[in-house]
Amino acid sequence: MSSNEVNSSFHIRTNHDTPEDNLTEREREILRRTDELANRANDNKVIDFFQLSLSDIILNWSNNMQAILIDITEEINIDNIIKNSTNIVDFFKTLLFQLWHIFTKEFRIIYFGITLIFISIFIYFTTITS
Repeated sequence: MSSNEVNSSFHIRTNHDTPEDNLTEREREILRRTDELANRANDNKVIDFFQLSLSDIILNWSNNMQAILIDITEEINIDNIIKNSTNIVDFFKTLLFQLWHIFTKEFRIIYFGITLIFISIFIYFTTITS
């Protein structure tokens, strides 16, 4: 075997392979999503709800309810849901999924839960008095 044959059979790479180079596209997508979720978890401020003052809770509740109403009016398109639904179950499933997505963004679920408690107390007192 001549030296040219030996040199041509070996490829010298100047850049080093990283472990990510050996991944499939699906594995790269999973890794990217995992990194994105980890970064989002690190970015979220951990706020102890029980350490907030009453005025802070009321202010946060007001801001979150405004954000929920804005998201509902901007993100939910009933006409589009009706066009893409094949039956009434599919319509409600899509609508409830979109509403759930809006209600559970960030820390909204806590304040939405407070709202549901106030609504249930109001309904309870209304039914008792009538």
